[in-house]
Amino acid sequence: MAAMQIERVTSPYDLEDVYRLRYEVYYKDMGQQVPFSCHTHQRIIETLDHSEAIVFAAYEQHGGQRSICGTVRVNFVKNGGIGDYVRYYQLEHLTAMQLDRVSVTNWLMFHRQFRGTTIPARLCTVAFSFASHHDIESDFIDCGYDRIPFFQRIGYVIHLDRFVHPEFGPGAVMRLDLQDEAHLESCRSPLLRLVKHARGRNLPSLPTP
Repeated sequence: MAAMQIERVTSPYDLEDVYRLRYEVYYKDMGQQVPFSCHTHQRIIETLDHSEAIVFAAYEQHGGQRSICGTVRVNFVKNGGIGDYVRYYQLEHLTAMQLDRVSVTNWLMFHRQFRGTTIPARLCTVAFSFASHHDIESDFIDCGYDRIPFFQRIGYVIHLDRFVHPEFGPGAVMRLDLQDEAHLESCRSPLLRLVKHARGRNLPSLPTP
């Protein structure tokens, strides 16, 4: 079995591999049409892919070669904002200080052959470990209804059950509270271990809308 490595992606060259993976998964694997796609270069880049975006990728190692097989992007509100997602996810009621502890996750995807494996959960664990060490307390993500059970197993709860993304259509918005250790333990979340080893501060949980 090939070795798997997950790392943060920062170089323009490696980010191009991420953008091309998005295109390949959406068009070739899923057969979906996605706005802001570049068919000439076969890649997907959108507005939140700015310099402050935090991107992780999973690579399959084959001897001295490696190939990208999965990716996820996290945006911290305090690092450049999240654009219209404050309105999309109905976060307007949060104060500026509370929003500074919020992240939004998008573009969690992987090649078809890795569905049903631990790769998606491992990508999330690495990303949220990074977020936790940068004072992020809650994360939001939207997904199709068929993906809700997967995110619930990680530790998310439903934030908005009737959500329509302007580009991707109907689904739900999920919310992850990295401080809710009891909930993470109850659903046997793979994130529980990182929470137990997180910094020793007890910040108040964010209010629900």
